[in-house]
Amino acid sequence: MVRRLAILLFLAAAVATASCGGSDCNCGTGVAPGDGPATTLTFDSFPGCNYLAGSPVPPASRVSNQFQAQTGLVISSGGGYASVTNNPGAPSTPNALGGSTPGNLVTYARANPVTFTFFDPHNSSRKGAVKSFSLIGDTLGLASQNVMIKAYDVHGNLVATDTKADVGGETLSVSFSTPIIHQVVFLGSVGDNDGVAVDNVTFTPVAVP
Repeated sequence: MVRRLAILLFLAAAVATASCGGSDCNCGTGVAPGDGPATTLTFDSFPGCNYLAGSPVPPASRVSNQFQAQTGLVISSGGGYASVTNNPGAPSTPNALGGSTPGNLVTYARANPVTFTFFDPHNSSRKGAVKSFSLIGDTLGLASQNVMIKAYDVHGNLVATDTKADVGGETLSVSFSTPIIHQVVFLGSVGDNDGVAVDNVTFTPVAVP
């Protein structure tokens, strides 16, 4: 009986350990839907491409659904993915996220924002939601411009915004007491000049409404 209990405990621990992995993912295991330690993504295991706007984005530097099975998060921009760039202003070196154009070029313009959308980690066709979400802008900064995130629920309703001056290293965040955030859109610079990259994307465990 003791041996059987030990085997069951070992298997349970193995399943919990296997639920998350990868050096970019500091994941927590939810105690209840939407509860538990937050996950932070740094994107530093990707080969970053040139951070300058207009640089080509090779396939290895494109992030979209790589974290979906682990965390439920899918990331997109104008090219269908966000650009992982080797950025001198990355809060966690060496990489930060920029947008992408339909022509597969790095961009920071609001015309191609970076979008973060949550789904059921076990079923990508089911929408998911989190209680809180935050990210950090690059450390280069241009205080005369503002950056913003907009949060939406599963019905497409705007539920929260956060706007900050781009002082360098600013944190944008939204949070609720229940899982309501299905999608977050980051709006950086108006054009590509003095664009803002983002890093340290942090969010609570996904729940399925």
